[in-house]
Amino acid sequence: MWELYITRIQDQEYNGRARTLSRYKLLINGQITNIKGYMCEPCGPSSNETKGNRIGVGTYGVSTQFGKYVSIDYSETPIAQSGKMPSFRLLDTGNRSDILVHNAHTKIEDGISDLWLSSIGCFNPTERIKPNQEMDFNDTWRKTIQLIESLKSFAPIVFQGEKLNQIIPNAFAIVDDDL
Repeated sequence: MWELYITRIQDQEYNGRARTLSRYKLLINGQITNIKGYMCEPCGPSSNETKGNRIGVGTYGVSTQFGKYVSIDYSETPIAQSGKMPSFRLLDTGNRSDILVHNAHTKIEDGISDLWLSSIGCFNPTERIKPNQEMDFNDTWRKTIQLIESLKSFAPIVFQGEKLNQIIPNAFAIVDDDL
């Protein structure tokens, strides 16, 4: 069993923007691994009905992802390029779709960096950050790939087939609130 535990620990606000910071850890077959860190996502309320909020507390299946972000053949070097950024998908998210774990990216619109939050419902892996800090692009890239590589090691056959969204058997993300 591949289990990514995500526990929300803090709502953060800065310059009129809001996000939630969570801790994550990975267990494989009940054994804690050295894969751990933090996640950024939108603030609540938690909802599996409304886009733009964080997803609800619960257990979600995991699959590969192919679209703007991909689970296979992402760029080997950190680059914010459509179709080359690493990710995987959460399943069973109610009316919500495209809930991904993906790296933050460097796009800046209207003077606002996506490195503070690159999500309208997804998770961005990161190191622990303060409310006024942006995510480090190289760190979030590395942490996302680390999670994908652990999935590849856990279920290699899923990553060897066609480039289609495929369920990864016995892989789950467990989201909880500690706020």
